[in-house]
Amino acid sequence: MITLHSKYTVRGAYVIGLGILILLSNCGLPKKKVQITVEETAGIARDLEYVQITLPGYTQDFVIIKEMDDNRYIQGEKTNNSALSKNGSTYLFPISINAWEKKTYSVTSFQKRVSAAPLDVKGEGAAFTVENDYFRANFGITDQQAADGLYPGQLSTMLLKRKQVLLERDGNNIHWSPNFQKEGLEYKTVGHMDTENLRIVEQNPYLFSVEKSGNVKGYEEIDLTVHYTFYANLPYFIYTSNMEMKKDVALTLLRNDEMTMNRTFTHLIFPDSSGAAAYIPLYGTSQLDSLKNSPLHDNITWVGFVNKDKSYGLISLRLGYDNKNFQNESSPLHEPHTQISVGADEGRYWNRRLINDTNTLVPKGSRYHEKNAYLVIEDMNEIGTQIDDLLNSYKNPLKISFSTE
Repeated sequence: MITLHSKYTVRGAYVIGLGILILLSNCGLPKKKVQITVEETAGIARDLEYVQITLPGYTQDFVIIKEMDDNRYIQGEKTNNSALSKNGSTYLFPISINAWEKKTYSVTSFQKRVSAAPLDVKGEGAAFTVENDYFRANFGITDQQAADGLYPGQLSTMLLKRKQVLLERDGNNIHWSPNFQKEGLEYKTVGHMDTENLRIVEQNPYLFSVEKSGNVKGYEEIDLTVHYTFYANLPYFIYTSNMEMKKDVALTLLRNDEMTMNRTFTHLIFPDSSGAAAYIPLYGTSQLDSLKNSPLHDNITWVGFVNKDKSYGLISLRLGYDNKNFQNESSPLHEPHTQISVGADEGRYWNRRLINDTNTLVPKGSRYHEKNAYLVIEDMNEIGTQIDDLLNSYKNPLKISFSTE
């Protein structure tokens, strides 16, 4: 059993002033000086972006870098993938930089950890919670959910902390991705996969990521791997899922990117043909019916729900979507589209349908992949900027270089 109980504090002292007492020590540091350059080349201001940098000769759990010509220091945390590098350890740094700006840092001998606002991860096994400034994500389940065959480890509820709004779905997880069904069998989701192969991929003051893999009973032909990644002080989390068919299987339903919720939101939001935000009411009109004849595309850039009255929302930004098999050919799809559905008791949900209500043979070697960022919106006046900035930042990561002397 994995026991989690760690409250990391990281925000206010991402940047450390000289007025803070920091222990000076050269112990464990290489003799060569390392200089790091971070450059913003896409014209996008980055209030906070995490970058990974491999530092030659460094092996300690954390390092401190100092911005040149400024009395500001940033703490970098060693990542687990450092073992894959022969040139040194890889560190994760929180960077703030203006559009088109270039910053230079030097690795210092200041070697005392600092603390600020919390990234709180706690729980046992797969029934953990992850909390940052924006939300509290719950991966536990109720007794009734367990009786219904669900396991912990899938996003069950999510509290939007600043709005004090709980995203939930009566009797279910809110996150149902991926999910599938055979003819004559019950519909199942990755939430029905046990937690035997759950593992923590990364856990440090800036980052928590967890992976679950295996199969769902009755659907042993489908190898599943899902991965959640959370960051301190960012209003979104990253989710990836992979489905690989190790045997031929006939499916009547195959879906990913599904979120289902009680009556919490007022409108569907998505980009129209020009890229501008379009809205359709979720309640009180028949406008959703228009999507039955003209559904949203399966590869639409983003989609989500908002509450226009109370100015909050949850958006799925679709960062990756690939249905190629091992021969780099398209895996079977049937009427692929993004569907907005009306659930029981005024529930609403979105999902991407890969195979839509038609018995379809999916051969061995077929693969389906998604990567999404689920973004919390706290101000509807800024929604377009938040979405565009996150998408553009993902497409245009900061340029990193370093030199030694």
